[in-house]
Amino acid sequence: MLIPVTGGAGFIGSPVVTALTGAGHAVRVLDAQLPSAHRTRAADPSRGGLVARGRP
Repeated sequence: MLIPVTGGAGFIGSPVVTALTGAGHAVRVLDAQLPSAHRTRAADPSRGGLVARGRP
């Protein structure tokens, strides 16, 4: 099952993506990657999602 996760690179979204992929689900991640919210780490598409970067 393909599950979309908005904000998947964030504090709450990244563990959600990890749990879903660990349970065998396919995950599509959408995150704006705003510098104010993601200063120290970026989304890792290898964790099961696709990162689409763009303007909010």
